[in-house]
Amino acid sequence: MDPAIPSGSPGNDGEELCAVWMNYFDAGLKCGRPLHNAPVGTDSVPVCLMHSNDPGKQSGPLFVEFWRQFEIILGDSGVGPAHCERFVFPRVDLRGRTINAFCQFVKATFTQEADLSGATFTQDPQFSGATFVKRAVFSKTNFPKGATFSSATFTDVADFREANFDGTGYFLLTTFVQDAYFRETNFNRDVLFLGANFTMTADFYKAVFTGDSSFTGANFMKKANFVETTFLQTSTWRGAQFLEDAEFRRTKFSPAIAGQPGAIFALSAFAKPGSIIFDDVDLSRALFHNCLVSEVWFTSSVRWGTRHRDRRGNLGAMVFEEVIALDQEYGKDLQRDGERDYRAIAQIYQQLKKNYDARLDYWTGNEFHFGEMEMQRLSRTPKDASPVRGVGRTATSVWSLSTVGPVTTATVTGSR
Repeated sequence: MDPAIPSGSPGNDGEELCAVWMNYFDAGLKCGRPLHNAPVGTDSVPVCLMHSNDPGKQSGPLFVEFWRQFEIILGDSGVGPAHCERFVFPRVDLRGRTINAFCQFVKATFTQEADLSGATFTQDPQFSGATFVKRAVFSKTNFPKGATFSSATFTDVADFREANFDGTGYFLLTTFVQDAYFRETNFNRDVLFLGANFTMTADFYKAVFTGDSSFTGANFMKKANFVETTFLQTSTWRGAQFLEDAEFRRTKFSPAIAGQPGAIFALSAFAKPGSIIFDDVDLSRALFHNCLVSEVWFTSSVRWGTRHRDRRGNLGAMVFEEVIALDQEYGKDLQRDGERDYRAIAQIYQQLKKNYDARLDYWTGNEFHFGEMEMQRLSRTPKDASPVRGVGRTATSVWSLSTVGPVTTATVTGSR
């Protein structure tokens, strides 16, 4: 078959035509383009030029013909669907282009470098299940209506530096085999990285998340960089796994709505907790329940919530689990028999006390010790709700012996 023959209009009659299934968003269609005369063994079944693995597409007449047909598809689509499902792309150079069609690259394969830097997709392109064999460049690319990369695989470097997502970004179950760069990327709506796999460095330096962001169940197998990253709504890391080091330095968790959690690390797993660093970060609205934090590195510049009671003034550091509204989505985990699970919160305080004591920051450790004792008291039944033995003395010692110098938790608790 002469590859220069125009592709024609796809249809349902697959006889002697390309029978690859397309049109994922409607009833389903077969490609219907003329079959390409590829070298023997190139394709498992005869397909058209657009779906062929013919290496001759990488240059010369076949390369030119491929892109001629692609431009016809874009032109005929207008602002409607441009069906490119399962296409096998040669080298892609769409730098700076404005693409108005609703591009459907579902399960497409990009065999060479795909450079879409500075491009603008006026619709929300669909890259679900796509495979990028070589470097994928989306730096400064604009997605006014968002984009979908769910279940896509980036075998080489994925570069989204300074990209703009004005609509929702979907990266569910996306796999990044090499470094993934989202440095200074703007996510102006919600973004979902649920179950995403970052095999190498995940770099979100100075990225801005204006909407809710979810890394639920994500796997960070190497370095995770969230230095100077800004989260303006709730960021969820529930069940995420950090297998190497992660840096949250000068990271801003600052949701605008009062009482809304800023960061949710519940059920997150830290394989090397000493390599997880929170530095100069406000964690006053962070949730760490069901998460082991006794060895995570919280520097002295980390800011926790503050407990106040009546005329006694500041009673020390407080975790957000103690005050989050139980009717909130993320507060329901903290309920037991319809009441706040004070024992679970006491475990968090116990771990934080151990954390700070191990680094000889006894003063902060004592503040968390007081929180632990207070949660134990509140977990008791009303008839047993008198202060736990040692709590009163702990409070007095911590808050009035400021001139004594370092005081260990054991020293403050005293004999029983």
